[in-house]
Amino acid sequence: MPTQWIQAVKNSHQLTVFATSSVTKGPWSSVFTNALQEFNRLSGAMQLGVTFVPPTPSTPAPDPSSVTTGTNVKFDTANGSVHEDVLKNKFGQVLSSFTENVSGTAMIGLTKPPQWQDDKGQTRQFRAFIYVPATPMVNAGPTGQQIQRGVGDGVKLFIAVHELIHACGLSNGDHSPESDPDVFVAQPQPLPGATPQGDKLMLRLQPQVVAPPIIISTRTAGLIRSIWT
Repeated sequence: MPTQWIQAVKNSHQLTVFATSSVTKGPWSSVFTNALQEFNRLSGAMQLGVTFVPPTPSTPAPDPSSVTTGTNVKFDTANGSVHEDVLKNKFGQVLSSFTENVSGTAMIGLTKPPQWQDDKGQTRQFRAFIYVPATPMVNAGPTGQQIQRGVGDGVKLFIAVHELIHACGLSNGDHSPESDPDVFVAQPQPLPGATPQGDKLMLRLQPQVVAPPIIISTRTAGLIRSIWT
């Protein structure tokens, strides 16, 4: 089920984002920018109650010494092991950390949502760490002559927006069912095009639903609104 962010962040109706240099200076740069814009556009149209604040050159990385202040979301690329010190005390001792493995060629990312209990004993999210695959790949070409190549930006946009929804507070258990597919389905299937620009993801076989375009279902929108409005 969805988890609400800490009250100060919820009240702001915004999530600030820090992007690493592997994002801003790499092949994900334009996709990252477009993903924030696309989510914010959909949020406005569907009144989701939250938008992402694009980073500036001075936006700092999340501060592990604080739960209630600092940048909310870190967006990074990954190819293998990732590690974060999530929370430290005033002496610099690590109180919370994680290590995960992220495939650099898959067509799914990973979002880690650190949580804590507030003074009322309610579980609240206080940060989000997003990792997208450094170079998502697909097998493309005629049968018997397929080669592996990088996917197009449309598929990468899908991956990024999916992870942004996780950052809002939705878990894997909130993934969209095949009967009501949208950008938040768990395992879309690749539909490679003749060129990377023509690549799609199949969200449902019959009747067929593909992406892009990026869509958020009424169900997913309701889950987001339930923790932001």
